[in-house]
Amino acid sequence: MPYTPPVLKKYTLLDLIGCGGMGYVYIGYEVKTERMVAIKILSPECAAIPAVLERFILEGKILKSLNHPHIVKFVDAGQDGEYHYLAMEYVKGLSMDAFPRSHSVTTLGVKQSIPSIEEYLSIFIRCFDALSYIHKSGLVHRDIKPQNIILKGSDYSPCLIDFGIAKYVRDDDDLTATGENLFTVVYASPEQLTNKPVDALSDLFSFGVVMYEKLTGRLPFEGKRAMDIFLAQTKWQFPPPRQLVPEIPQKLEQIVLKLLAKDPAARYPTAQMVQGELDKLLTVVRQGRQGLTMSGISEEIREVGGVSGLRKAFKKRTLADEQAMVKRARAEFLEAKDRLRQASLKVRTDPDQIEQLKALCHTLQQEYDRLQQQLKMAIGFKSQPLVIDRFNSIFKLETIAFEKRGIPLQINIIEQKLAHTDGSDIVVGSINFTERAKRTYSINQKDNFLTWDQSNWFLNSYEEKDFPIFVMVGDQKMPHAPQGFKGFFWPFEFIVAIHKIGRTGVAIVETFTGVDRNGQAIFAQHRETILFSQNLFERFVKPPAPAAAPPSPDKPPPGGPGRPPGGSPGTRP
Repeated sequence: MPYTPPVLKKYTLLDLIGCGGMGYVYIGYEVKTERMVAIKILSPECAAIPAVLERFILEGKILKSLNHPHIVKFVDAGQDGEYHYLAMEYVKGLSMDAFPRSHSVTTLGVKQSIPSIEEYLSIFIRCFDALSYIHKSGLVHRDIKPQNIILKGSDYSPCLIDFGIAKYVRDDDDLTATGENLFTVVYASPEQLTNKPVDALSDLFSFGVVMYEKLTGRLPFEGKRAMDIFLAQTKWQFPPPRQLVPEIPQKLEQIVLKLLAKDPAARYPTAQMVQGELDKLLTVVRQGRQGLTMSGISEEIREVGGVSGLRKAFKKRTLADEQAMVKRARAEFLEAKDRLRQASLKVRTDPDQIEQLKALCHTLQQEYDRLQQQLKMAIGFKSQPLVIDRFNSIFKLETIAFEKRGIPLQINIIEQKLAHTDGSDIVVGSINFTERAKRTYSINQKDNFLTWDQSNWFLNSYEEKDFPIFVMVGDQKMPHAPQGFKGFFWPFEFIVAIHKIGRTGVAIVETFTGVDRNGQAIFAQHRETILFSQNLFERFVKPPAPAAAPPSPDKPPPGGPGRPPGGSPGTRP
């Protein structure tokens, strides 16, 4: 990379403002108009590689085709001597990477106050507006990260930059073909990390990572290499945003968690839909600022969605989809095994690399086995993670089951058990909570409270039925479930135990068995994720209040002689 700016006929280059593996970016101005521009220059060495030069030229064409207030503007593209260049508007502002909160240290050295939820929502909404425009143009950005978002002016108007690896969805994945990962791995989607074809849903996942980082100050999936990030994504054990920052509205947390779903089909289908959800939330937050109580706001935010939202937001996977997923999972597993074999045969082996590859093989084999088992199931499921943020309240976990083979079936038995989010038993000391909480329902003994009696447990071809689960967490004053409650009740001691073993949530594993119209036994299993907000843990992590001073000998205790403090004679304090 040259330390002195190249000399171009149409532009005067001033300062270097960015560089990468294929070139560098200067701030400069157009000689004829004196307009300030940012100029990306491809290094002559990279320009000699046809595939790289073709990609650089495509970036200019893509940028020229876009016209949106939150996307950097195209100015010019061409060649001057040995230098190929792309001129864009110069966007003066603050990189979102330097904007609080961030997992990395800001390089600006400028103190920034933590933005309000309202400010963040405003930024996110405009970003999704730009993403929606990009996706409707048939493009996918593929490198969504805070460094590629510039915030302009006092209202932090976002501007999306760097379309260096953007592509049309209809085109072949050129990066996969060359084996190069030019994206930033900590913001990459599972599809990118496993070299699968990507579409708009990949960008939504990446922006979900950006939202999580900006709201909490840390990344949901951490690691230095693509393999580390992929393993973290597979485990999906990051703390929910509200556990780190309780001020985050629950609805906003639900949006982020849905964007971060490993399965693309479980994410929002479009950026426009996310923008609409955030718009509604921003209206509620602004109403709260204008005078509503916080409890009213929280309640309104909590109740947005429900079963109707699930029906619209989730796409059912067909058997053909699942067969394709199994095929891809098997190919990924075999590829990882081959990489492990090759790494083990080297004269000088890297122990860390071997261990990483072994872990990857184990994870991919588990995923392959799970998908194979899922393929055999006659029932599919749609649901979202539930976040519990208060004691002594009943929460409803929505689950929609649907017949997926086109053969009507009858469910006879439903078994539920408690487990860790990875499906393993919850064992604390000598207590196996999984065995204690196991319950079984049959078609002849349905649970009225669960509302399952409203369904005859018979599913026609592709029919959907609701199987909600009710959950309640009691505090110290409620050691037992209230009379008539037949859902899952967890006492305060259970939350303490979960916190002590370093977990942030649990899962409910449901097993459905029955028979279909052809007389074949059917089986299906589904795991529901339940996460606990930081609000629940604060009860026992706060330092205890100082003990009250003993009463003076010449002064009777409150309530009079012979009477316990604060109570009537004979009552328990």
